[in-house]
Amino acid sequence: MKLVVWNVQGIGNPWTSNSLLSLVKTYNHDVLFLLETKLEKHNALLLRKKLGFFDYFTVSRVGLSGGLMFLWKENCVVNVFSSSNYFIDAWISSSDIIRWRFSGFYGNPDASQRGFFWELLRRLRFAHSGAWLCAGDFNEILNLEEKAVDDCQICDLGFVGDLFTWCNNRPNDLIYERLDKGFGNIDWMDRFPNTKVEHLTAICFDHRPLLFSFGNHLVADRCGRKKIVNRFHFEEAWSNDPGCGELVKSYWEVPATLGSADNLLDKLDYGLKKALDRLSSSHSRQDWEEANKVQKQLVSLVHKEEQYWK
Repeated sequence: MKLVVWNVQGIGNPWTSNSLLSLVKTYNHDVLFLLETKLEKHNALLLRKKLGFFDYFTVSRVGLSGGLMFLWKENCVVNVFSSSNYFIDAWISSSDIIRWRFSGFYGNPDASQRGFFWELLRRLRFAHSGAWLCAGDFNEILNLEEKAVDDCQICDLGFVGDLFTWCNNRPNDLIYERLDKGFGNIDWMDRFPNTKVEHLTAICFDHRPLLFSFGNHLVADRCGRKKIVNRFHFEEAWSNDPGCGELVKSYWEVPATLGSADNLLDKLDYGLKKALDRLSSSHSRQDWEEANKVQKQLVSLVHKEEQYWK
């Protein structure tokens, strides 16, 4: 079973929806929880269709902010039994995974209301028994509220990847924090001791997505678009790319079956993302500026890829 949790800070532009689509294809996860969607219900339905999920539950935005969305594949049976502007609480089961509970949280950004948020977490703890996973953007540093976490008898599931999940992206005053986290109760730790939490790369976003992997699952291969008939497709825009010449030359020297245009796209995409991974692990201003340059190249790559597939 795979679950992705991501504060997207709005899905009003094509780059965000394309990034989500790329994420779904790459990790092929079963469940997706999105925070700060800033969507109305009818737009949430369109997003569900675009991403290819079976069903969804949404909490509409308030004014121009907020909004939560919970999506799942056909292999999951989901029962959402409680929600508000700041959380969605649900039971989830599938043919190969014992029923488990998920509470997705968006911590109130208003510091004066955070006491209420932690009291809500305490109340939810007693609402049901069983394996419980809590995840989301908690909007503050964990050790300030250790007592609330202890009261709920949940523990931090840890992570692999970069130390931080959020950056304010202010070049003159860069701040990094680990605001996005996952917690499990005792039953969760007993039933899913193999839980893995990964901090994924964030491309042009303040928050990193979290990928949770647990249960009896197989590692899925990367899922990409396939074409029945290969074709030569020249895009003039590529001729202006500084790395285009070397890439074409290197592919010209390998067997023809490996030299299709979509493989060129994949290699550029892979190389840029690897560079971004490396830069994102550093927190210096110089590397932050370089990462922003790479992000712009990735945005350009997405536009070129869209033209290729037309």
